[in-house]
Amino acid sequence: MSFSLRSVSGVLGLVRVGAAALVMFAGSAAVLADEPTNAGAGGAATPAAAAAPAGAATTTAAAAASPKYAVCDVYKIADKMLQTPRYTKAMEEKTAELRAKMAPKAEEFEKLQQQLQGTPQDKQDSPEFKAGVEQYRKLNEELRAMDQEARTAMVAFIAEKNFEVYKQILASVDDIATKRGYTMVLNSRSIEDMEKPTSADAFFRGVLARPVVKASAADDLTLDVMKDLKLD
Repeated sequence: MSFSLRSVSGVLGLVRVGAAALVMFAGSAAVLADEPTNAGAGGAATPAAAAAPAGAATTTAAAAASPKYAVCDVYKIADKMLQTPRYTKAMEEKTAELRAKMAPKAEEFEKLQQQLQGTPQDKQDSPEFKAGVEQYRKLNEELRAMDQEARTAMVAFIAEKNFEVYKQILASVDDIATKRGYTMVLNSRSIEDMEKPTSADAFFRGVLARPVVKASAADDLTLDVMKDLKLD
């Protein structure tokens, strides 16, 4: 079996941010743009002007309650975390564990294979050779089943580690965002890190991973989170 670290980071997959956040932002802008009328002709207060203090208070409250947005490249942070010794060692140990379970059966299989291959042509009709062939087929089936079980176990282990990493990142994002007054953080890959796609599928994956096409560097929490998690 072969399990590369790239396959580990890739399982994180794409986090799709829905359109609800953008709708909320548009709604807030509409509220802020709804200014009350100040006065009527001759400077006399009109009913709208009389209600201005209340309207102004409402507008101010709406502005204060408006969500403050930030972005964070969770994908990039997860990639770096999964490349740290803590996780590379865990992957190596799990791979070694699964291989160790298969080793005795694999050794038996290889030994029998060599024995059958070394059997002279004139003895391949013997009951012993035929029994060996049957045992070879049986071991082959057992090894295939064990290999599938090992792969399933590895996929589950990878998912577990990805989830562990994701929770650590979210906790850091939440802490930093709260301290800096952000009410919503959008997960979006950095535009600067974008590579030229080699296929249509890669292009669409890249687009889905970047729901935010423009953001201020001051509102990007990626480096702060990496520093908090000691990844810088």
